[in-house]
Amino acid sequence: KIKQSPKVHLDAVFCGFRRSKNTQNCNQALVRIENVQTRKDAEFYIGKAIFLETEIKEKDGIIIKKKKEGRIIGTHGSSGILRAKFTKNLHGQAIGKELKVMLWP
Repeated sequence: KIKQSPKVHLDAVFCGFRRSKNTQNCNQALVRIENVQTRKDAEFYIGKAIFLETEIKEKDGIIIKKKKEGRIIGTHGSSGILRAKFTKNLHGQAIGKELKVMLWP
């Protein structure tokens, strides 16, 4: 039998920023984690680390990997969406990109 290594992270998607009718809070990102459908399921992930990894190609052909780090701070609504706060705010072009939610605190 082949042993499977334990899962260290889950995939998530950056849905957008927390907002109201007229204003947008760029310091809080809304995140949907795979297979999380209810508020009760989402509460497990509060306080967990979250990362956005990007690759940048320079003119010389060198690839640089950058990582933005944040924490999940709360739930948003009743459908399993979570709020996350990053050390540096995410940019608008990152909407729809994949994030990694770590299962360690």
